[in-house]
Amino acid sequence: MIVFKNENCVISFEEKNNLMIQVWEGFSSFDNFKEAIDACIQITKKHKVLYILSDIRKQKIVTKDSTDYAVTKTPDLFKAGVKKMAFVQPESVFNQLAIKKFTADTQNNMVNNFDNYDQAKNWLLEK
Repeated sequence: MIVFKNENCVISFEEKNNLMIQVWEGFSSFDNFKEAIDACIQITKKHKVLYILSDIRKQKIVTKDSTDYAVTKTPDLFKAGVKKMAFVQPESVFNQLAIKKFTADTQNNMVNNFDNYDQAKNWLLEK
């Protein structure tokens, strides 16, 4: 079920797997990016999310301010109960660099990057 939507991000929740799925598209202003990240935290708390799959294949360049904001908010997701996060690699080389920095700045053993959606989802849900 879709639980959030703005110009650049659609967030759905799979109750069966306690899985939040983010699908990002286009260039996000800082305000739109922040709105979506803040929504993720609220959705995580409300629905007891354990896993986050972030599909960023169609996302355009993420600004340093947006990346920095996400890094500062990620601990809130883990404190709220998230066990693992997976990213489906973006098409943009610049975003690939940003996501590698994000991964390096967060809990590496709980965050992973994948070239394909199914691999990411399988990694999240493996027991």
